[in-house]
Amino acid sequence: PLLARRRRTYVGRDRALITAGYVGSFFAIGVCLASLGPLLPELASKTGRTLPELSFLFVARSIGYVLGSLLGGVIFDRVDVTH
Repeated sequence: PLLARRRRTYVGRDRALITAGYVGSFFAIGVCLASLGPLLPELASKTGRTLPELSFLFVARSIGYVLGSLLGGVIFDRVDVTH
């Protein structure tokens, strides 16, 4: 077709920057997900709550993660992004 869009290929520095962005994003997600467990006893002592009372934080975090992923998928499907 006349108006066919050309796909952009990423090479060299562009590809390295994109890869670094992905690696950094996954690292940040991992740090955020892993930090609640070790911080839970300190959080319990600072708030005057027991560990079982604060265990809902794990459920709330998981529900937020799932809802955010679903919303992100819907938005991604609706936005027409071409490179």
